[in-house]
Amino acid sequence: MRNAYFSSSLGAGFALLAALSNGTVGVLSRSAFKEGLDHTAVAFWRCAIAFSLLSIIILLRSGGLARLVSVFTGSWKIAVCSALGIFTLYHFETQAFTYAPIPLVAILVFAGGLGAIALDILILKETVTTRKAFAMTMVFLGGYVVIAGDGLMTGSIIGVSLALIAGLGYASFIFAWKFFKLRSSLETFWWCLAYGLVMLAVPYAWSGAPSRQ
Repeated sequence: MRNAYFSSSLGAGFALLAALSNGTVGVLSRSAFKEGLDHTAVAFWRCAIAFSLLSIIILLRSGGLARLVSVFTGSWKIAVCSALGIFTLYHFETQAFTYAPIPLVAILVFAGGLGAIALDILILKETVTTRKAFAMTMVFLGGYVVIAGDGLMTGSIIGVSLALIAGLGYASFIFAWKFFKLRSSLETFWWCLAYGLVMLAVPYAWSGAPSRQ
């Protein structure tokens, strides 16, 4: 019981840390835009920096490279999740920042978590726990605060649409990860970032950003 409670608390702590870190994405993206980078470059380098840091951590761990190679088997499932949670999320969320306010984009993207919960209930037959109900309520309240403050009116239809696509990718990623029963580990996440980096490199190169002065 104690171990289960510890694991649950640790998971909640990691989720909170991830949310706090992700809260800086919009601000940093806007700063990068002011420096002349377009959304494809920002999305690519967001992933590239995370990939580089994680690579260093894994290589410094004993047996890290061997575990990394072993995870490659059956990694097509990771590639599917990467297309949803890395490419779709990063590409469309970063682009949405150019058309809509940061708070609005954040709310619309994370509203995708509601979609993930819905898919879990309908397809994976998970029960609606008190924590899930609380999470859904908080998302609705956050969305109401933004919309009540005319946040929705300040964002263009393009920005809202892009944010919703990113949110759909985020929700699908969470569901797919559970559906495939992927193990959450640094090595699995490394492959997720690796596939995502390759995918994000396509629009980055296509935009001509690498050759800009």
